[in-house]
Amino acid sequence: IERNLRAALRKIGIPEDAIRTQEVGDYWRERGLEFLVSKRFDITLTDFSQIDEILKVIDTKGVNYMRIGELKNKDMQVYRQQGKIEALKAAQKKAEYLVEALGKRLGDVIRIVEPQESAGYSRYFAAQSNVSSSQAEAYDAFRTIKLNYSMLVRFEIK
Repeated sequence: IERNLRAALRKIGIPEDAIRTQEVGDYWRERGLEFLVSKRFDITLTDFSQIDEILKVIDTKGVNYMRIGELKNKDMQVYRQQGKIEALKAAQKKAEYLVEALGKRLGDVIRIVEPQESAGYSRYFAAQSNVSSSQAEAYDAFRTIKLNYSMLVRFEIK
């Protein structure tokens, strides 16, 4: 089964070094029946369309399950920066209308803090920005990347 799987993956252009054995285990199927061995593979793909190709070429006999463990995008740093900028702008807009409701004006920025989830900051008190990027038309449910950022910003009030 493993030899056929590796051959099928090579056939669609997935290099051998992109296929790693992640876990090997063994178990008895039923009392008195044969001993079975299981292997779990971690396959690094460079293009989402390779999933379709894998499904077309592999023989699923002996394959228990397949799942997408992680999706990454080469432009993640750009998306993170955009998200932080939008969260900062949202915090400023929120502060402006709240201060104007008191008849005051918003002054200069005193401090900017990026709250960490583990730092105990409540997300309810922070302005948030959602940045989404669709990488392609097909598989939209899998290809949408959602990033949430919040900023704690202190402004001078004039």
